[in-house]
Amino acid sequence: MANIIPSSHFIEIVSKVLKDSRGPVRIAEIGVDRGATTREIAKLLRPCDVYDLFDREDCTLFRNLQRLVNSSQCKINIHSNTRKTFDSYAWSLAKVSMEARARGDGMGLWDAIYLDGAHTFPVDAPATCVLKEMVKIGGYFVFDDVKWSLASSPTMSTPAVKELYTDEQMDAHHVEMLVDLFMRTDVRFTELTERNEKRAVFIRNTGEGCPSKPIISLSERIKAHLVEKKALLRDCVRSGGGNTDRRIDKDIPQSALFMTELMPTIHRLYMNLPANVQKTCLDVGPSSFGGTALLADLHTEQSFNKLKLKVSAVDILDRWRSLQEMLAPNVEFFVQDIFTIKNRTWDFIICSHVIEHVSNPSVFLKQLQLLARDFVLVASPWAENPISTKGHINTIEESFVNEVGGRDLRTFVNYGWGKQREVCSFWLPGFGDE
Repeated sequence: MANIIPSSHFIEIVSKVLKDSRGPVRIAEIGVDRGATTREIAKLLRPCDVYDLFDREDCTLFRNLQRLVNSSQCKINIHSNTRKTFDSYAWSLAKVSMEARARGDGMGLWDAIYLDGAHTFPVDAPATCVLKEMVKIGGYFVFDDVKWSLASSPTMSTPAVKELYTDEQMDAHHVEMLVDLFMRTDVRFTELTERNEKRAVFIRNTGEGCPSKPIISLSERIKAHLVEKKALLRDCVRSGGGNTDRRIDKDIPQSALFMTELMPTIHRLYMNLPANVQKTCLDVGPSSFGGTALLADLHTEQSFNKLKLKVSAVDILDRWRSLQEMLAPNVEFFVQDIFTIKNRTWDFIICSHVIEHVSNPSVFLKQLQLLARDFVLVASPWAENPISTKGHINTIEESFVNEVGGRDLRTFVNYGWGKQREVCSFWLPGFGDE
């Protein structure tokens, strides 16, 4: 597939390998195509490191190889194949493996491998069988596009390709099939990703083909998981077209901070309920889902929390659905204008830092009251005058809170914008199901 966008998750893994290494490292990338990932990895590698690249001899990167060589410090080995029907990088890999074994390197050649090539079983099955034997103990094996299929590809779903494959093969996820066959059944490897993700990442624990005490420690596995999680977050943000560093390092924690400020009020309003009562909640405008995830995680049926919550979230944009799937998978998320919601209510609704963005906040809150049976909990910047935050179009002051019938108004200092600032919170009674 066209390698246009650098693979952030593999870059993170290579960065970790370099950080943890005590000597030279060796990396393999299979399927470099235009070289977006290749160029970023090459920038990281040192003069003592080796980078093995596998692809067709006429791929874009290999035709412009000198630019990569000139901008890199590491040693780059090119392993190319022709366009002949039965010539592929699987053959090149087999030769490299045989040469390594002849030198006595049979227990592992590469510290990290990235397979992003043909994505077809006939090519990648033999390639996987070779590669898995050449991963060093403690090394990583990354499969990209696990859910990809020939039928879903505009460039591959052509009459010429359909002549070569059955309908079943066109629709199948070839990479997922070989991962299931060759990797998930191999006790030498531990998978670091969930089965439903678009990629699969494995770390090699042992050199023997039987269960044994993993050589890699639990702490190292945790670190590897965190690296992959950060990479997944970056991919989620990138899919929504956002600034990755800001969204991950600022927006998600900010959302969680806002929610922690509201939870004491929720608990106080429900203080007299019997223990373990479940309530339904709708979070309006969750954006990064940091706060939504925190609220749901702290109030599960299994938690020690007296209050159990079934959390839903609604937004007018579908932009951050991938973040919801990763951070808050147990939260029901739907895209809809609140004024079009019919025949449904929730026990309470959270409207955290939303009304400063809407053109008519009083009408907006009245609609939320119709959707809430118990209360609507509101938070926003307080008396932002002049308005200085991008995206804010109105300011909330005491006169507005009195106008809409707000109760228990609180104003306090918040550091969620990275500076001292006042915010407010108040609640409104719900009129739902009346």
